[in-house]
Amino acid sequence: MKTIIDGKLYDTDSAEMVAVGQFVEVYRTSKGSWFKRSQSMFGMGSMLLPINGDEAKKLVGLHAPDRYEKYFGQAEEA
Repeated sequence: MKTIIDGKLYDTDSAEMVAVGQFVEVYRTSKGSWFKRSQSMFGMGSMLLPINGDEAKKLVGLHAPDRYEKYFGQAEEA
C-alpha cells in the first residue's frame, strides 16, 4: 500500500514493519520516518498516516515490546 502525504511517499512494501496490533501496523522507513497503517474496526479499509517518534514509541511498546529496545533503547523498569 502506498500513499503520498506532504510530498513524501509512505510505502508498506519498502518500509520495515516493526509492530502489529489488532487494528494497526507500525512501520519505519529506510530514512527513519515512522508511519502507521490503521485499519477500520468494521473492515471498511485502511489508511497510512505519518506518526512522530513519541507515538511510534507508544505503539511499539504496546504491540511489540520485544522490539522496543532496538529502536528506542532500554525501557525504565516500573
